[in-house]
Amino acid sequence: MTDIEPRLFYFKEVKMLTDAFYERIRVTIGENDLNMLSNNQVAELIKRYEKLLKQKNGQLDEISYEDIIAVWDKLQK
Repeated sequence: MTDIEPRLFYFKEVKMLTDAFYERIRVTIGENDLNMLSNNQVAELIKRYEKLLKQKNGQLDEISYEDIIAVWDKLQK
């Protein structure tokens, strides 16, 4: 488990992202970069990834690595 994992998975004790989606994000972005986020950035990232998942009707296999990187890049700007 990484330092970011509990923050990404649980926000106010509510599970926000599935294990599989978190794993895909972790592999794509990298644990080190995720661990460097502030709590506010983590909350914003969760919100954006939830929106992406909703846009794909909850179909994780419809989310590409490029989609994950696009969300990450928007957060970094």
